[in-house]
Amino acid sequence: MIPRRLLLPLLLMILFTGAPLLAAGLTEAQVRGTLGAIQELEATFGQAGQEQGPSTDLRAFAGSQADIDKAMAILRRNGFETVEEWTAVAQRVVNAYMALKFADEQPDAEAEIARARAEIEASNMSPDQKQQMLAMMAQSMASMRAMTSAPPEDVATVRRLQPELDAYFDQ
Repeated sequence: MIPRRLLLPLLLMILFTGAPLLAAGLTEAQVRGTLGAIQELEATFGQAGQEQGPSTDLRAFAGSQADIDKAMAILRRNGFETVEEWTAVAQRVVNAYMALKFADEQPDAEAEIARARAEIEASNMSPDQKQQMLAMMAQSMASMRAMTSAPPEDVATVRRLQPELDAYFDQ
């Protein structure tokens, strides 16, 4: 069983790619709707694909058209008219939450990276080894930044609701 604190990052990884992003900042209703939909889908259908975290693909929860209809009713009750709308909002919620958690838990990340880079450059490694280590570090940082980048207005909305999100995802 995957701990709930890991479900949110995993949701990000399995969201549909190419879902259109909404232009305006997230609203509290959208954040609560995203969390409500995930909770209700899990309560109704169980945790689909537990090895990969929660899924926004309704077929992962529902094996029949009746189940898909039930899942769509859950999304509508939580403020979403389409799977694509829910997916786009959920992706933004996840990005903002991860940006917030990273900023709170790793406030000195940039300074730590700079120290690690200086240590690598000052080490006894060969130039090729240094280059490889620095390239791996840069790739890791780029991935981390991509996963934690979010518009400031989205982060501000998620920050207001962080206790609700933490109560669910940190279990």
